[in-house]
Amino acid sequence: MDIYVVDTNNVFSACIRPASNIGQFISSSTHHQIKLYAPEYLKEEIERHFDKIVVLSKMDASFVREQISYIYSRIQFIPEREIPLGYLSRAAEFVRDVDEDDVFFVALAEFFGEELWTGDRELFDHLVSKGYKQVVDFDKIKLRYPHLQ
Repeated sequence: MDIYVVDTNNVFSACIRPASNIGQFISSSTHHQIKLYAPEYLKEEIERHFDKIVVLSKMDASFVREQISYIYSRIQFIPEREIPLGYLSRAAEFVRDVDEDDVFFVALAEFFGEELWTGDRELFDHLVSKGYKQVVDFDKIKLRYPHLQ
């Protein structure tokens, strides 16, 4: 089974365009033996941007809520308090100069020893430049799953 810590950018994208490759990847993750995790904080970020998601998706707010619920059903959420402080400290070092809101995602990936799947190009490039190896973007994921090509 492949495991990824998914960030808000990917969920945001899937909410706006459920039929996109990212949306389909998240939707079909359980069928392809892929497990997705995220910190509970992702839900706060999606809620904070809910109105923007509705506008960009050009869908009814109630449909967007249903889509968000469906996407959430494909993700196992971990409360931030369950991430040991040492992982949060290490993650803070990696995200300090880019976006401190990403600390929980990096810390969760570190804690699980799995890859962070991010749609945030700035975060991805920053982590790679700092020598962080547990990060992938969707281009790398598509190479792993031929059905996405």
